[in-house]
Amino acid sequence: MALISTPGSRQTILLGQGSDIIAALGPTLEVAVQCQQMLSGLSLFLFLRTYFAVSCLLFASRIVAVQSAFVSRFMLLQTAMLSKRFGRAVWNSQPIRRLRKKLQFEFFTFVLGGGNSLCLLLFWPGWWILGLMTITAWLRSG
Repeated sequence: MALISTPGSRQTILLGQGSDIIAALGPTLEVAVQCQQMLSGLSLFLFLRTYFAVSCLLFASRIVAVQSAFVSRFMLLQTAMLSKRFGRAVWNSQPIRRLRKKLQFEFFTFVLGGGNSLCLLLFWPGWWILGLMTITAWLRSG
C-alpha cells in the first residue's frame, strides 16, 4: 500500500519578521509565569493553613460537644434529684397528708358501704368471658 501525497512546499518561519513580537512579549510572559508561580505557592500555602485550621476547629468542636453532653447529663441528674426531693416534700406536707386521709376514708366508706356491690358489678372478671363469647357469636353469625 502506498501513501499518496502531493508534493508540497515546505513552509519556513521567518524569525526576522516575528522576532520583534517575541522580543516584546518575552518579558511579559516571564512576568506572567513568575506571577503564576507565586500565586500557586500562595494558594497552596493558604489551602494548607485552612486545612490545618479547620482540622483544629473540628477537634475543638468535638471536645466542646463532649463537654456539653457531660454538663447536660449532670444538669439533668441534678434536676431529677431536685424534683424528686420536691415531690417527697410535697407528698409529706401537712395539707397533703390531710387530703390523703380524707380520700382514704371516703374510699373505705364507699367500698364497705353500698359501693362494694357496684365495684363487683363493674370489675367482675366474668365480663371478659361474656364479652369474648358475644364477639365470637357475632363473628360466626354474620
